[in-house]
Amino acid sequence: MRNTKPVRSATGRLLAGVALLAAGTPAIADEDEIKQLSKPESSGRVGLGYLTDDDRRGGQYNGLSDQKGYLLLDLDYNRRVDETGTWYRASARNLGLDNRELRGEYERQGNWRGFIDFSQIPRNEPLIPNTGLTGIGDPAQTINGTAPRNVFLDTRRDRFGLGFDKELSPALGFKVRYTHETKTGARMFGRGTGDFLTDPIDYRTQQLEATLGYQTEKYQLLGGYYGTLFNNKNKVLDVNTGVDIALPPSNDSHQLFLNGGYNFSPATRANFKAAYTRMRQNETFFTAPDFPGNTQTSLNGRMDVTQLQAGITSRASRELTLLANIRYEDRDDKTPRVQFLTPSAGRDGFNTPFSRTTTSAKGEAAYLLPSGIKLIGGLDWEKRKRSTLPVRQASWREENDETTLRFEARRSISETLNGALTLSFANRGGSDFLPANNNVANDLVDPVHFADRKRSKMRLSLDWLPLPALQVQTLLDFAKDDYDTRTLGPETGKATALALDANYTLSDAWQLYGFASYDDNKIDQSTQTSANGTLIPAQNWKAHLRNKGLAYGLGVRGQPMSKLELGADVQWGRDTNVHGVEAIVPPEALLPDIHSQRTTLRFYSNYTLQKNLTLRFDLIYDRFKTNDWTWTNFTYVDGTTVGNPNTNSTFLGVSLVYRMW
Repeated sequence: MRNTKPVRSATGRLLAGVALLAAGTPAIADEDEIKQLSKPESSGRVGLGYLTDDDRRGGQYNGLSDQKGYLLLDLDYNRRVDETGTWYRASARNLGLDNRELRGEYERQGNWRGFIDFSQIPRNEPLIPNTGLTGIGDPAQTINGTAPRNVFLDTRRDRFGLGFDKELSPALGFKVRYTHETKTGARMFGRGTGDFLTDPIDYRTQQLEATLGYQTEKYQLLGGYYGTLFNNKNKVLDVNTGVDIALPPSNDSHQLFLNGGYNFSPATRANFKAAYTRMRQNETFFTAPDFPGNTQTSLNGRMDVTQLQAGITSRASRELTLLANIRYEDRDDKTPRVQFLTPSAGRDGFNTPFSRTTTSAKGEAAYLLPSGIKLIGGLDWEKRKRSTLPVRQASWREENDETTLRFEARRSISETLNGALTLSFANRGGSDFLPANNNVANDLVDPVHFADRKRSKMRLSLDWLPLPALQVQTLLDFAKDDYDTRTLGPETGKATALALDANYTLSDAWQLYGFASYDDNKIDQSTQTSANGTLIPAQNWKAHLRNKGLAYGLGVRGQPMSKLELGADVQWGRDTNVHGVEAIVPPEALLPDIHSQRTTLRFYSNYTLQKNLTLRFDLIYDRFKTNDWTWTNFTYVDGTTVGNPNTNSTFLGVSLVYRMW
């Protein structure tokens, strides 16, 4: 944690030590500070921790999920050979946990650097299925192969990396990075029959990036290659009932890129980016196509992506700054269109290549008025063009375009108050809608990302220093969407967010800080449904969806005595999801609200036993509560249910931290 005593700069501490030595005054503390500045610090931490209850949600990614004891072990080694400018660095984090990290590095300053690292990233599924499925985590699974029991799903990534940097000359540098990652485990899965399954994950992902950079006072160029290779060892999920299921296919991508900049003058700079990527997927099908005469054994998928960008920024005068930028992206799907399946209702049996082109431009001007107000005006434009699908399940739009006008004003209102107000107005339209060609009713609905929309946004920010010891920051965001739908689809949307942060220095030794935030997001939309038995008639109906969030926190940190440092904070948050349905339905069919609430308390203390040895104590209390009925009241066709448990856990940790220089 950060010390709350007044901060002294490195230069200030060094000069203070020199002054005391010159005066002949004992300066043991400052000699230690000078030693810390002149030599790199190495440290180690060892301790024990205990989690009082199972908490798969709180420990979803940090490795603290099971009720048991944990080893707390961190190492950090730094050594510099002054004669040669050589650095040796090694670090190890969380060695006793499932999210451990290790890194070793060797560097010759001004010449070259190399490193190797390893990390593990766990993910524990907080939902707990109760199922009779067997073969979990394997590509062959049997529905109700055993009596129902609780199963705990998780995945783990093991990531190994290498890196090398070389300065070929003062202006020319080379870098290469390689990463190999394995991901194993199982996660929740299913299929259209309503049966519960698990996705057996056994992935291998490789990434390689190599860059060559050239830099002078006027020119900056960076070019290189970036490639990925993904391999899924499990090609198909074999289930004892029904047809088999294809799993994510192996694929690869290769990109060449060049970025650059040119300084025309100290006031004017231009930049550009260019990249070409080829992505391929050519995994062999696990079963032959069922369309007679088609012998193609894979999709032979290919996507070519071209990206271009150019921009210029110029400070035309002391008061005026101008900016212009244009960007182009073409995602060209070159996968051949082939008939793999026999036609049936709603499909023609062909695969559907999908291409998209996006062009955008931005212009901006900023002007500083004599009154100290800085005015910023901008105009943004974007156009998207998509492939026309031959088989459309709903209304389709080949083109969308959107224009946004932005205004901003910034001013130092007084010596203690700064503020900014931003307004933007956007209008989205596009080409005529293409009708759904297999369902007349679906042709009435405008999908939300296609529909005509007018969007207004406002942001107000204030930075206030009412007292020398008190700093307050506030932020207010408001947005409104109005959709011009033909018959059905989205209608209006609103979003409001308010945030407040404060920091108060009680004394040289104590500091208070806190925050509060509120957000409220709504959207109204209409749709149409057919009759569902005798309970729900065919009708047009509306949904008034709403998500509200409220959170606040308060913390304190301080140093009641020279050897003791304390810190504590409490955070509370609550989310509410409302499914307001305006329709003719029985009361028992209405969807209740979902509430989720979380409370977290953290406390730590550091006690200095001697100048290089510290005793640390940590306490973390975490409580989560929800009434999420989307899982707790849902039953799969095979009888599987899923628990979404409330959790209440406490973590206690005691460790020793040793430092050396």
